[in-house]
Amino acid sequence: MKTIYLIAILVLSFNSIAQTSEDLFKATSFKITWLGIDYSHVKLIGDISEKQKLALTPEQIKEKYFVAWNKIISDEHRKYDVQKMFRSRYVGTNVEKITQINAEAKTDEMIDTESPNYDKSTIEEFLESTNFELDGIGFLLIAETLDQTKETGTYIFVAINLNDNNAILIYDRIAGKCWGGNFRNYWSNTFFEVIVKITEELYPKWKKKPETRILKD
Repeated sequence: MKTIYLIAILVLSFNSIAQTSEDLFKATSFKITWLGIDYSHVKLIGDISEKQKLALTPEQIKEKYFVAWNKIISDEHRKYDVQKMFRSRYVGTNVEKITQINAEAKTDEMIDTESPNYDKSTIEEFLESTNFELDGIGFLLIAETLDQTKETGTYIFVAINLNDNNAILIYDRIAGKCWGGNFRNYWSNTFFEVIVKITEELYPKWKKKPETRILKD
Protein backbone atom coordinates (compact mmCIF):
# COMPACT_ATOMS: atom_id res chain seq x y z
CA MET A 1 0.00 0.00 0.00
CA LYS A 2 2.86 2.36 0.86
CA THR A 3 4.48 1.61 -2.50
CA ILE A 4 1.31 2.53 -4.39
CA TYR A 5 1.00 5.74 -2.38
CA LEU A 6 4.61 6.72 -3.12
CA ILE A 7 4.14 6.03 -6.83
CA ALA A 8 1.04 8.25 -6.87
CA ILE A 9 2.97 11.06 -5.18
CA LEU A 10 5.80 10.74 -7.68
CA VAL A 11 3.39 10.83 -10.63
CA LEU A 12 1.67 13.95 -9.31
CA SER A 13 5.00 15.61 -8.65
CA PHE A 14 6.20 14.76 -12.14
CA ASN A 15 3.08 16.21 -13.71
CA SER A 16 3.40 19.46 -11.77
CA ILE A 17 7.05 20.15 -12.55
CA ALA A 18 7.53 18.48 -15.94
CA GLN A 19 5.10 20.57 -17.94
CA THR A 20 7.15 23.32 -19.50
CA SER A 21 6.71 25.39 -22.63
CA GLU A 22 8.86 22.80 -24.40
CA ASP A 23 6.02 20.29 -24.06
CA LEU A 24 4.01 22.35 -26.55
CA PHE A 25 6.65 21.93 -29.24
CA LYS A 26 7.38 18.22 -29.20
CA ALA A 27 5.54 14.93 -29.33
CA THR A 28 3.85 14.64 -25.95
CA SER A 29 0.90 12.97 -24.31
CA PHE A 30 0.31 15.89 -21.93
CA LYS A 31 -3.26 17.12 -22.06
CA ILE A 32 -3.59 20.55 -23.67
CA THR A 33 -6.81 22.53 -23.21
CA TRP A 34 -8.18 25.64 -24.91
CA LEU A 35 -9.70 27.72 -22.09
CA GLY A 36 -11.35 30.52 -24.08
CA ILE A 37 -11.12 34.30 -24.32
CA ASP A 38 -11.17 36.23 -21.06
CA TYR A 39 -12.88 39.60 -21.54
CA SER A 40 -13.11 40.50 -17.87
CA HIS A 41 -10.22 43.01 -18.07
CA VAL A 42 -10.82 44.38 -21.58
CA LYS A 43 -10.84 48.11 -22.27
CA LEU A 44 -13.21 49.48 -24.90
CA ILE A 45 -11.58 52.42 -26.69
CA GLY A 46 -13.77 54.62 -28.83
CA ASP A 47 -17.34 53.68 -29.73
CA ILE A 48 -16.74 50.07 -30.76
CA SER A 49 -20.25 49.67 -32.21
CA GLU A 50 -20.33 52.90 -34.23
CA LYS A 51 -19.67 51.11 -37.54
CA GLN A 52 -22.91 49.18 -37.08
CA LYS A 53 -24.73 52.20 -35.55
CA LEU A 54 -25.77 50.13 -32.52
CA ALA A 55 -24.69 52.35 -29.62
CA LEU A 56 -24.13 49.30 -27.43
CA THR A 57 -23.36 49.75 -23.74
CA PRO A 58 -20.56 47.77 -22.04
CA GLU A 59 -23.23 45.80 -20.17
CA GLN A 60 -24.96 44.84 -23.43
CA ILE A 61 -21.64 43.82 -24.96
CA LYS A 62 -20.84 41.71 -21.94
CA GLU A 63 -24.22 39.99 -21.77
CA LYS A 64 -24.42 39.07 -25.45
CA TYR A 65 -21.06 39.21 -27.14
CA PHE A 66 -18.60 37.87 -24.57
CA VAL A 67 -20.55 34.63 -24.92
CA ALA A 68 -20.99 34.91 -28.70
CA TRP A 69 -17.31 35.55 -29.37
CA ASN A 70 -16.29 32.48 -27.40
CA LYS A 71 -19.02 30.39 -28.97
CA ILE A 72 -17.97 31.22 -32.52
CA ILE A 73 -14.66 29.43 -31.96
CA SER A 74 -16.41 26.14 -31.24
CA ASP A 75 -19.18 26.66 -33.80
CA GLU A 76 -16.75 27.53 -36.60
CA HIS A 77 -13.78 25.50 -35.38
CA ARG A 78 -12.40 24.89 -38.86
CA LYS A 79 -11.91 28.63 -39.34
CA TYR A 80 -10.97 29.43 -35.74
CA ASP A 81 -8.65 26.44 -35.49
CA VAL A 82 -7.14 26.65 -31.99
CA GLN A 83 -6.10 23.00 -32.20
CA LYS A 84 -3.89 23.67 -35.21
CA MET A 85 -1.91 26.35 -33.36
CA PHE A 86 0.18 23.73 -31.55
CA ARG A 87 -0.03 20.92 -34.10
CA SER A 88 -1.33 18.56 -31.43
CA ARG A 89 -4.10 15.99 -31.52
CA TYR A 90 -4.35 16.19 -27.73
CA VAL A 91 -5.94 19.67 -27.65
CA GLY A 92 -9.32 19.75 -25.92
CA THR A 93 -11.73 22.57 -25.06
CA ASN A 94 -13.13 23.67 -21.73
CA VAL A 95 -14.43 27.25 -21.53
CA GLU A 96 -16.61 26.82 -18.45
CA LYS A 97 -14.41 28.84 -16.08
CA ILE A 98 -13.81 31.64 -18.59
CA THR A 99 -17.56 31.82 -19.28
CA GLN A 100 -18.13 32.27 -15.55
CA ILE A 101 -15.40 34.91 -15.28
CA ASN A 102 -16.82 36.85 -18.23
CA ALA A 103 -20.33 36.72 -16.76
CA GLU A 104 -19.02 38.28 -13.54
CA ALA A 105 -16.96 41.00 -15.27
CA LYS A 106 -17.43 44.54 -13.98
CA THR A 107 -18.35 47.00 -16.72
CA ASP A 108 -18.26 50.34 -14.88
CA GLU A 109 -14.62 51.00 -15.83
CA MET A 110 -14.55 49.12 -19.13
CA ILE A 111 -14.63 52.23 -21.33
CA ASP A 112 -11.22 53.92 -21.58
CA THR A 113 -9.13 56.13 -23.83
CA GLU A 114 -5.89 54.14 -23.90
CA SER A 115 -4.54 50.63 -23.54
CA PRO A 116 -3.73 49.37 -20.03
CA ASN A 117 -0.66 47.54 -21.43
CA TYR A 118 -0.90 44.68 -18.95
CA ASP A 119 2.52 43.32 -18.00
CA LYS A 120 3.38 39.76 -17.04
CA SER A 121 3.02 40.35 -13.30
CA THR A 122 -0.48 41.76 -13.83
CA ILE A 123 -1.46 38.76 -15.94
CA GLU A 124 -0.13 36.50 -13.18
CA GLU A 125 -2.39 38.32 -10.72
CA PHE A 126 -5.38 37.74 -13.01
CA LEU A 127 -4.60 34.03 -13.15
CA GLU A 128 -3.48 33.23 -9.63
CA SER A 129 -6.97 33.33 -8.13
CA THR A 130 -8.53 31.14 -10.83
CA ASN A 131 -8.89 27.41 -10.31
CA PHE A 132 -9.64 25.87 -13.69
CA GLU A 133 -10.00 22.44 -12.04
CA LEU A 134 -8.09 20.88 -14.94
CA ASP A 135 -4.76 19.12 -15.46
CA GLY A 136 -2.02 19.57 -18.01
CA ILE A 137 -1.36 22.71 -20.01
CA GLY A 138 -4.01 25.34 -20.69
CA PHE A 139 -3.94 28.22 -23.13
CA LEU A 140 -6.19 31.25 -23.49
CA LEU A 141 -6.46 34.77 -24.81
CA ILE A 142 -6.88 37.64 -22.38
CA ALA A 143 -8.56 40.50 -24.25
CA GLU A 144 -6.69 43.72 -23.53
CA THR A 145 -8.38 46.25 -25.84
CA LEU A 146 -11.10 46.49 -28.45
CA ASP A 147 -10.00 49.77 -30.01
CA GLN A 148 -12.20 51.42 -32.64
CA THR A 149 -9.78 54.33 -33.01
CA LYS A 150 -7.12 51.93 -34.33
CA GLU A 151 -9.59 49.33 -35.64
CA THR A 152 -7.78 46.58 -33.77
CA GLY A 153 -8.31 44.09 -30.99
CA THR A 154 -5.30 43.33 -28.80
CA TYR A 155 -4.96 40.13 -26.81
CA ILE A 156 -2.46 38.59 -24.41
CA PHE A 157 -1.81 34.98 -25.38
CA VAL A 158 -0.98 32.87 -22.33
CA ALA A 159 -0.08 29.19 -21.97
CA ILE A 160 -0.10 27.98 -18.38
CA ASN A 161 0.78 24.93 -16.29
CA LEU A 162 -2.56 23.95 -14.75
CA ASN A 163 -0.79 21.68 -12.26
CA ASP A 164 1.46 24.43 -10.92
CA ASN A 165 -0.79 27.33 -9.86
CA ASN A 166 -1.26 28.47 -13.47
CA ALA A 167 2.46 29.23 -13.88
CA ILE A 168 2.97 31.06 -17.17
CA LEU A 169 4.80 29.09 -19.86
CA ILE A 170 4.22 31.44 -22.81
CA TYR A 171 3.13 35.08 -22.71
CA ASP A 172 2.81 37.37 -25.74
CA ARG A 173 0.78 40.39 -26.87
CA ILE A 174 -0.83 40.02 -30.29
CA ALA A 175 -3.13 42.35 -32.25
CA GLY A 176 -5.59 41.69 -35.05
CA LYS A 177 -7.50 44.05 -37.34
CA CYS A 178 -11.29 44.27 -37.20
CA TRP A 179 -13.24 43.88 -40.41
CA GLY A 180 -16.51 42.41 -41.65
CA GLY A 181 -20.20 43.21 -41.54
CA ASN A 182 -22.15 42.68 -38.34
CA PHE A 183 -20.83 43.58 -34.91
CA ARG A 184 -20.06 40.02 -33.83
CA ASN A 185 -18.02 39.24 -36.93
CA TYR A 186 -16.38 42.68 -37.06
CA TRP A 187 -14.64 42.02 -33.75
CA SER A 188 -14.31 38.24 -33.97
CA ASN A 189 -12.04 38.74 -36.95
CA THR A 190 -9.52 40.38 -34.59
CA PHE A 191 -8.94 37.11 -32.74
CA PHE A 192 -9.17 35.15 -35.99
CA GLU A 193 -6.11 37.11 -37.13
CA VAL A 194 -4.44 36.41 -33.78
CA ILE A 195 -5.00 32.66 -34.19
CA VAL A 196 -3.55 32.80 -37.71
CA LYS A 197 -0.52 34.77 -36.51
CA ILE A 198 0.20 32.22 -33.80
CA THR A 199 -0.24 29.31 -36.21
CA GLU A 200 1.83 30.69 -39.06
CA GLU A 201 4.33 33.08 -37.47
CA LEU A 202 4.68 32.78 -33.72
CA TYR A 203 4.58 29.00 -33.27
CA PRO A 204 7.63 28.50 -35.56
CA LYS A 205 9.44 31.38 -33.79
CA TRP A 206 8.60 30.09 -30.31
CA LYS A 207 9.69 26.59 -31.30
CA LYS A 208 13.02 27.70 -32.76
CA LYS A 209 13.83 30.39 -30.18
CA PRO A 210 12.61 29.52 -26.65
CA GLU A 211 13.73 32.92 -25.37
CA THR A 212 10.90 34.54 -27.40
CA ARG A 213 8.17 32.66 -25.52
CA ILE A 214 7.97 35.27 -22.78
CA LEU A 215 7.34 38.81 -23.94
CA LYS A 216 9.89 41.29 -22.60
CA ASP A 217 7.81 44.03 -20.93
